Amino acid sequence: MEKFGLEYDESKFFESLDEALVTVIREIRDQGHVVCPRSRQTREILGYAFRLRNPRARKVSIRARGWNEALAVGEMCWHMCGSDDLSFIRYYAASWDRFSEDGSRIAGSCYGKKIFGKQPGKESSWERIKCLLLDDRASRRAIVSLVDEAYATTPKDAACISTIQFLIRDNRLHCITTMRSNDVIWGLCYDIFVVTMLQERLAAELEIELGWYQHSVGSMHIYAEHLELGEQILAEGIAGQPTAMPHMCDLHALPRFLHFEERLRLGQIEAISGADQQTKYWRDLSVPLIALAQRKHGTVSRRSSILIE
Repeated sequence: MEKFGLEYDESKFFESLDEALVTVIREIRDQGHVVCPRSRQTREILGYAFRLRNPRARKVSIRARGWNEALAVGEMCWHMCGSDDLSFIRYYAASWDRFSEDGSRIAGSCYGKKIFGKQPGKESSWERIKCLLLDDRASRRAIVSLVDEAYATTPKDAACISTIQFLIRDNRLHCITTMRSNDVIWGLCYDIFVVTMLQERLAAELEIELGWYQHSVGSMHIYAEHLELGEQILAEGIAGQPTAMPHMCDLHALPRFLHFEERLRLGQIEAISGADQQTKYWRDLSVPLIALAQRKHGTVSRRSSILIE
């Protein structure tokens, strides 16, 4: 294992998100303290951090967790489209309604909007960090800041991710996410899925290998009502070797994939019949989206149904 600067605590290097999830829940149960921000009881550990050796092992297979792959992929699409549209993300989780101030937009947690959005006369944060790393592969300035000035005044939504930093060392792209707050049950798994997909996309665009992923949190916590679910996750534990997603490829086909997601979300079920026109990586990522669209909008022809068998 490479070492730059101080040696990292290897006990906090995990092979998969499953392994990280189990360890975080166990340590909060055993070492956490009770605290009640906004009058909601949680159990938390302050200043918690860990790394994933292989960020592609980002899917959760522990059945007790009830991880929703369609939500994970849909949220990734929302961010990669640079959207802040509430109707887009609420298609995947109606709970987003409570985070919108105006019933139309998400103001704080729209990370993709902040990363890919452009202001007049300025390049996007994504293009800025890519150019930085192309010009100086040892740069320490490839950071996206997602901090909101309205933390104290915005009651419904304040971004939980503060910064995402990308660093190239030994021809591998590492990523460090810093969060002010992270709920283990609701947010942890989806946040890591999205950010590691962004990390892998950047590595592919830079044509370098994927490195490790580090997740650093000010308050890592579990709400009191989720402690029982946490125990169920611990009781099930991890079975077998971690399964990683394949290498991200065919980035030229990403716009087509995002358009395909939009058509499904808008109820254009006939789009399913064209799923096989996508390249294999993005076609495989479409499977949970197709299954969700068929549940929401009804079934389609047998030919299309074969895609989700």
